Amino acid sequence: MPRTYARMVPIADLENPLEADLLSALLEELCVAHRIRSFADSAYGHIPIFEGRGAWGRVYAEESRRDIIHRTLESIRRKHEER
Repeated sequence: MPRTYARMVPIADLENPLEADLLSALLEELCVAHRIRSFADSAYGHIPIFEGRGAWGRVYAEESRRDIIHRTLESIRRKHEER
């Protein structure tokens, strides 16, 4: 039986690759299906191609997972600010 996939939508912008890696690891532990998209382009030495937008990348997931992703991302950012 073929697997059905829910439509992934943009959930949140990410500030840097470290934040993206940490969020992805935590979401995997929580069994939250997601995708991370970087705005960097390897043809330009991984320089963000949308430099003016202020984000390194974006996380995509099912709309129903928006709240858990936002809470997880806020927790990551709060812990980073405490250091």
